[in-house]
Amino acid sequence: TVVAFNLGLAHELSGEKEAAVTHLSEAVELSLEQSNLNILPAALAHLAQVQLLGGQLRKAEATYRRALKLASERSGWPSPLAGLAEIGMGAICYEKNDLHEAQAYLRAGIDLVERWNHAEGLTAGYNALALLLQAQGEDARAIEVLEELIEILQKLQARVFLPAVEARRARLHIMQGELPAAEQWSASSNLTLDGELTFLQEAEALTFARLLIAQRRWEDAQRYIARLLDFAKAGGRGGRVLELSLLQALVWAGKAANAQAQETLLEVIEQARPEGYVRIFVDEGSPMAKLLLGLPESHRSEPYIQKLISAFTVNEMQPALSADAKDGLGEKLVEALSERELEILACLAEGLTNREIGQRLSISLPTVKTHTRNIYGKLRVNNRTRAVAQARAWGLLP
Repeated sequence: TVVAFNLGLAHELSGEKEAAVTHLSEAVELSLEQSNLNILPAALAHLAQVQLLGGQLRKAEATYRRALKLASERSGWPSPLAGLAEIGMGAICYEKNDLHEAQAYLRAGIDLVERWNHAEGLTAGYNALALLLQAQGEDARAIEVLEELIEILQKLQARVFLPAVEARRARLHIMQGELPAAEQWSASSNLTLDGELTFLQEAEALTFARLLIAQRRWEDAQRYIARLLDFAKAGGRGGRVLELSLLQALVWAGKAANAQAQETLLEVIEQARPEGYVRIFVDEGSPMAKLLLGLPESHRSEPYIQKLISAFTVNEMQPALSADAKDGLGEKLVEALSERELEILACLAEGLTNREIGQRLSISLPTVKTHTRNIYGKLRVNNRTRAVAQARAWGLLP
């Protein structure tokens, strides 16, 4: 079982997808036969990771769920390695833009892997948590989480994971518009436009590509992304191909080649729709929002594209909208709040507690909480402060 699992890992880390699937699947079957409750969830989690890189989002989710189900059924106290599957499910929920569920899975997974100071799990968990915090508008906390992870990995002498963390931090800096910090990372990395491409550095290379786009180095970005695309296609990593194709669309848009940009974007949408991708679009921010809004009405009115557009925040959408469109932004992008929800929203703006809201409106505390959750969902936020701010930005509150 150990040999099969390690063979699977070796092939996975070499970017050899088919061989990785073969040996990891063998490790799963042997673990089931031998009731190896440590390798079983770990092998399934790595199998799901290979599927995720291959662009099989739904299949990966099913594999992660199987890992958690078996870990729960076969042991009242799951192995810390089951945390890898919890973290993987968190990543899946994040991609589907279910941020509340993502946070619950990530916290549970991090709690598990912390028991063994499992560096791989801690890296995956904290990296995913940082991106989640960024999506929730907690920019400073997102960077802090990665700083904490760097300290942990240094104490564990697990420096092999540091480049991935530093690349994730650079990506957050790019998302936050802090280009000097990202450029400092780039200068200290060994990434160059014509350097050798390796599977283990592919995530770092994606960050470098995003930096080129942020710097508006369109020709360099186009050439570099083309190399990365060929490399990912050769390895059968469909998920990375989708991500790189979106970056390619942004480059076309940056070069004012709008027809090519829209054509590339629509191709990605066709591939992403069956799997339910959302954040892969949204995390590219305002430039991607502008691309989606620039699609012809016949495409823009499609339910999936409407779902993508509605996942962007107001700040991300505003640069892409005309003045007239901005006036109706709240009406267009948010599901209508009920009269009761608007009443509760006004109470939130006053700073009332849930109990005080219940007393004022003569409703029970659980009912207040239910309405509040619904408000958060419709406004696409995760706390009352952001709910009030979003509602004011959309003209729902004075």
